[in-house]
Amino acid sequence: MPQPLPANPYNINTNPREHDAYATCVTYEARAIAGLHPVPSGVTSLVCARLLGYMILCAPTDTGGENISNEVQSCANTEQLADMAKLYIKTFLRCCECLVLL
Repeated sequence: MPQPLPANPYNINTNPREHDAYATCVTYEARAIAGLHPVPSGVTSLVCARLLGYMILCAPTDTGGENISNEVQSCANTEQLADMAKLYIKTFLRCCECLVLL
């Protein structure tokens, strides 16, 4: 079952990079739910927003979380966020499909 992003767990004073990047993902998710980001093809904006948000939350190391946060913050618009999320889906998540089929 799809899970919405939880409230921002990052403190702006101690983790400003993660706080801002995660806030970007939460905003992207809210706008996707409102239908403000139509998807021309492929993965929905809602999936893209949640994937990026959970990647920040669930990164196995602090450095990993910082790297994802930097990438999210480098995106100038939601199209770039969607492109980045789709790249992660294609590169990392699709390789797990064959494991499910075994």
